[in-house]
Amino acid sequence: MQDEKRDPVDCSLFYLALKKKSVLLGLWKLANGHSDQQTMLKFLSNDFEQERWKTAALKNAYALLGKQRFEYAVAFFLLADRLSDAINVCIKNLQDVQLAVLLCRVYDGEFFID
Repeated sequence: MQDEKRDPVDCSLFYLALKKKSVLLGLWKLANGHSDQQTMLKFLSNDFEQERWKTAALKNAYALLGKQRFEYAVAFFLLADRLSDAINVCIKNLQDVQLAVLLCRVYDGEFFID
């Protein structure tokens, strides 16, 4: 683990699918030296139940799509509570139907992971 790259971006999709934003926020706190650390700490500290922050997450998701950072875009769609958009990106851009099915099951709560 010491030699591996520890980047919260790489696991954002999975923690947000599990609706564990607080765990992801904790990982960003530990990501010393990451260029996006302060920005993400400030952004993830907001309440994404509010429409303002859902809209901000959507804007980020679409910007990430434009940069072809598809997995990270999926994570931001989940942060904005837009499961259908996240699934569309999985199928159309990532060509990963299994990921789409997994997201449906995990995000909607049919599949429990402790």
